[in-house]
Amino acid sequence: RHKVAQEVFKALEAEPSIVDLDSTLRPERPRLVYPFDYSKAGLLGVSANSAAMAGRLTFSESPLLTLKDISHPEDVPVMLSLRDSVRSGKKPFQGQSLPSFEAGVVQMEDVVGKPRQEESIALYRKNLKPVTYVMAELAGEEEAPVYGILKLGPQIPYPQRTAAVPWDTQEPTVKWDGEWFITYEVFRDLGGAFAVVMVLIYILVVGWFRSFLVPLVIMAPIPISLIGILPGHYLTGVYFTATSMIGFIAGAGIIVRNSIILVDFIEHQIARGMDLKEAVVSAGVLRFRPMLLTAAAVVAGSAVMLFDPIFQGLAVSLMFGEVAATLLSRFAVPILYYWLAGKRRVQEIKAHRGAGEEGESHVH
Repeated sequence: RHKVAQEVFKALEAEPSIVDLDSTLRPERPRLVYPFDYSKAGLLGVSANSAAMAGRLTFSESPLLTLKDISHPEDVPVMLSLRDSVRSGKKPFQGQSLPSFEAGVVQMEDVVGKPRQEESIALYRKNLKPVTYVMAELAGEEEAPVYGILKLGPQIPYPQRTAAVPWDTQEPTVKWDGEWFITYEVFRDLGGAFAVVMVLIYILVVGWFRSFLVPLVIMAPIPISLIGILPGHYLTGVYFTATSMIGFIAGAGIIVRNSIILVDFIEHQIARGMDLKEAVVSAGVLRFRPMLLTAAAVVAGSAVMLFDPIFQGLAVSLMFGEVAATLLSRFAVPILYYWLAGKRRVQEIKAHRGAGEEGESHVH
């Protein structure tokens, strides 16, 4: 695992957009280790447990009691410990003795060897599994973590994961976490919410128009809004963030409303006896004003968020997406309706109208 972490560290180090590179492989605070000589201790009849307890009393502090002093907000503890000069000296066990089964009393220095310096090793866990962290931050033009991961992913010859936590520790696995995992999780959840919204809109429009094809025509301008959203982020220099995705989802409802205005007006004209082609053309001309007023209201209302560092992505998505969808759906929706559903809908509307007139004559 440490070897893999070092390889990942070197790959990140070679990337110029990476800053603040760090890892958990850095050396910890060194410590002195006094080895216990089991051979001598066995000959002298000294148990390792007694030596360990003596060492604990030497280098640690033992609480005895607490003093209730009104000048302190909490109880004042009384600690039993050796002087710091003794604990940090070269011979901390000088003068200490241990009980012996053979000789009665044995000096502790006789069973403790020369100290050696060792580095402390910090153990890290994630979901109760051993892990080594390599931490980095991106800066400059490629500030978003997705760009750095797309570039660095092919350079790492190990299995990589983002959402799922690896449970098998027999093989090394690289898991992208931190800011990128939060970004991935947010866009994954928003994408699922967007899919649910599309299904609900489709069901509602099917129930209103009683057609499975007309809702597809009405929802066609939703992806058209990306023609405005993506260039809008590029022109304004704003990153496509989670709030931008929220604006894309919110704009879908407004765009569908404009499409419903067009299709409903077309079918009202057909029901009055107008030819299909004339109804399609007149709808694009006559209903453009309310669509334009709706887009202007969205743009004016979203402009106040343009200078907010968090919600400016939402504002850009709503403004540019609504403008692009309004201008393009004026042509796209009537044309798609004419090509895909026009003739069939004319027959259905005339049949429904004929059935209504027949029922009306029976009533008379």
